[in-house]
Amino acid sequence: MLSTGSDRRSFDLHFTLTALDLYLLEGPVALVRVCLGILHALQPDLLTLSYEETLVFMKSFQGFNFTTDTEVFFTQCLRDFPVNRALLD
Repeated sequence: MLSTGSDRRSFDLHFTLTALDLYLLEGPVALVRVCLGILHALQPDLLTLSYEETLVFMKSFQGFNFTTDTEVFFTQCLRDFPVNRALLD
């Protein structure tokens, strides 16, 4: 869940705190899973773009609307993306 402030983009507080909790519990594996979850949610949009358009989209990303609540999103990230420490080393 991204919210746009004046000139800054930031995640909403609940999303950020949940991601931080997961990071403290599971380490960098949790952050990789969350990033994969965000990319998965953006996949329909990203697949319609060329490489250059994708770079512009990611650089000028202004917001993200979740279709599910935060808990469901994180549960899906942890379940659907089997990343482990060995893959990151």
